[in-house]
Amino acid sequence: MPASVPSVLPPVSPAAKKLSVLCLAALVVHGVGPLAGPSAAYAQQPAAETPPAAADPVPPEQLSPRAVLRAFVTRMAKDNKQGAAELLDLSKLGPEAAEAKGPELAYKLFIVMQRTVRMTGPEEWPPLEDDQSFADVPAEEDAPSPWPLSNLGRYPEEGAEQIEIARDGKNRWRFSSATVAAIETLYTATDEKPVISQPVPDAATTEPLQVRYEKLWPKPLRAKYFLLPTYQWISLLLIGVAARLAELVSRTVMTAVTDRVLRRNDPDFEDSTAHVWRPVGRWVTALIWYEGALAIGLPVEVVSVMVVVLKLVTIVAAVVAVFAVIKLLAGYMTRRAKRTDRKFDDLIVPVAATALRVVTVVVAAVGAVATFIGTVPSALLGGLGIGGVAIALASQETLSNFFGSVTVLFDRPFEVGDWVLIEGVEGEVESVGFRSTRIRTGINSQVTLPNSKLAGASIDNWGRRRYRRYLTRLGVQYDTTPEQMEAFCEGIRELIRRQPHTRKDFYAAYFNDYGGSALEVLLVVFFEVPDWPTELRERHRLLSDILRLAARLGVQFAFPTQTVHLHRGEPPAGPPTLRDPELSGQSCAADIAGELLNYQDRPGKVKFPGPASAEEIAARQASLQNGAKA
Repeated sequence: MPASVPSVLPPVSPAAKKLSVLCLAALVVHGVGPLAGPSAAYAQQPAAETPPAAADPVPPEQLSPRAVLRAFVTRMAKDNKQGAAELLDLSKLGPEAAEAKGPELAYKLFIVMQRTVRMTGPEEWPPLEDDQSFADVPAEEDAPSPWPLSNLGRYPEEGAEQIEIARDGKNRWRFSSATVAAIETLYTATDEKPVISQPVPDAATTEPLQVRYEKLWPKPLRAKYFLLPTYQWISLLLIGVAARLAELVSRTVMTAVTDRVLRRNDPDFEDSTAHVWRPVGRWVTALIWYEGALAIGLPVEVVSVMVVVLKLVTIVAAVVAVFAVIKLLAGYMTRRAKRTDRKFDDLIVPVAATALRVVTVVVAAVGAVATFIGTVPSALLGGLGIGGVAIALASQETLSNFFGSVTVLFDRPFEVGDWVLIEGVEGEVESVGFRSTRIRTGINSQVTLPNSKLAGASIDNWGRRRYRRYLTRLGVQYDTTPEQMEAFCEGIRELIRRQPHTRKDFYAAYFNDYGGSALEVLLVVFFEVPDWPTELRERHRLLSDILRLAARLGVQFAFPTQTVHLHRGEPPAGPPTLRDPELSGQSCAADIAGELLNYQDRPGKVKFPGPASAEEIAARQASLQNGAKA
């Protein structure tokens, strides 16, 4: 097939292959359960024949050795080293090492081919646009595999036999993994050899960073010493020094700037942020090591291990650094929220901080899995389905707590500082987290409630009461006169009207019942106070004023007593004789209740007047005195 035909689908990356296998394994494991049940006999019956799944289409540039060689030379001539690396079998490398070393290996293979392979001409390869340019290279999909480049031309140089194009397990032609393993050795061995065959004289191919960096060092330092060239050992030392300096500079600068900004905008901030930026400095160190290790051109064997380790270290350092920054921001927002009257800020800050931490962990976990997705042993794939089921079951409570926190956040049944009663737990809401809510009880113990219970729990929020009711019964002695009782009840109502923290549109102080040992006065009052301590103070003030009122009116409070009457001599006089009991009762009641009122003259609903002024009280007292004199 001509190399000019465009590719139908892009080549599938190793990560995508492994991910598809992982999903397939999970589906297989999930499918085992139903077959083990009552329908197992049916499952053993022969299934209907289904057409085999279509294999992944092979890109045109990987259909034959000729297509591979033409596409490789064309891409390198256009300086598309990443595209040329797709024609190398990098399956022996991890995904990170393949991505990092692929373009460099493609460039070095291109140089080795120019130094070891002669085409039909002594000076250069045939023009790429000529259909007969690669006539000596097989164009059949079923050509012998592997096919070495030493078959080209009449004068192959030493090393050309190690460059071979082979077919992999998916019927794709690429430069074999054995060729990839020999590229570094061939490039070093042919360093002194001249170019014997240049494919395109005006090619735009540029040297990768690793090659240019290597050429900056003198040749004696390029010799290997303990697995690595000497210049790379020196480079690793320089990277370590640079990473340490970058850590110190970044920590010092960021600490100074942050402290200055916080002290200017946050009057409650008196600490230093040096501990916050310490993990950030470590992340900078790991990042410099990661990028530096890729830039100095370490061998494939070292990169395969070192890049993965450095990336994991970078991910861990980044997570710790993000956690530290989140903690710093959460502390700033918490202090700022305390300076405002909006309690919703106190509720959302810890939840948002926890959510950010969870998102950070999830992103880091995805990055770590992506790092190892190409190197997961096949023996572990079968257990991933069961592991996924176990993780799903174990995370049910976590998901319930998450949705419970979302419910608390948006429905807002309570806020930080409210006094609540939830499932028998009574206390003040201290904090609302991503998983649980903490309540400080009246005995100063801390109770932790999972947020999953809050979504369906009955929440009694006492902190949102506009008024706090106080109800009690005052017992006075049975020898209290009706006039004293009237004065006592009206005096209590006047005290309520004069209290600054009482509700003025509804209250009660009335002779309510005949108790076993006292005349009972019902007292109902509502306090308009922000918290419980203030309520206790105002209740104390009201009750103390009632004691003073009772003392001035001569009203005695009763307590359970028994009176024993002892008589000497003549028995006490009995009750008066009533000739007509009914008439006597009616006559006394009429004298007490007064004249019968019409419907229009009946008293209406209870009115709650304001407190009497001093002038009104003085006028009424003068009127009473004048009436008594008259």
